[in-house]
Amino acid sequence: PATTSTPEQRLATAAMCGDGTCNFLCSCLCAYLVPPLGVFWRLGCGLEFWICLVLTFLGYIPGIVYAVCVIGCEPPTAKACEPIVGEAQHAAVAPPAGAAVAS
Repeated sequence: PATTSTPEQRLATAAMCGDGTCNFLCSCLCAYLVPPLGVFWRLGCGLEFWICLVLTFLGYIPGIVYAVCVIGCEPPTAKACEPIVGEAQHAAVAPPAGAAVAS
C-alpha cells in the first residue's frame, strides 16, 4: 500500500539525509580534521567511507582530497533517506499471515 507523508515527515527525512547547509558544513569540517569521519557523516558507512579510510591511512592529504571530492560532488544515498514513519502508520500494518490476532 502506498503511504503519503506529511510535510513534517518530508522535512525530517531531508534533515536526516544531509541535505541541509549546516550538515554539509559539519561534514566538510569533519572531513578536514578526520577525512573518513566527514564522509561517514555525509554518506554513511559505504564504499566511499572505506576508500577514504584506506587513503587516509596511506597519507593524510589523499584522504582529504578524496573526502572533499566525494562530499562536494555526490549527494547522500537514497538508502539513508528512508522516510520516518509515525506510530499511527505502524498500527495500520496487518500482522503476518498465520499470526494469532488478539481480540
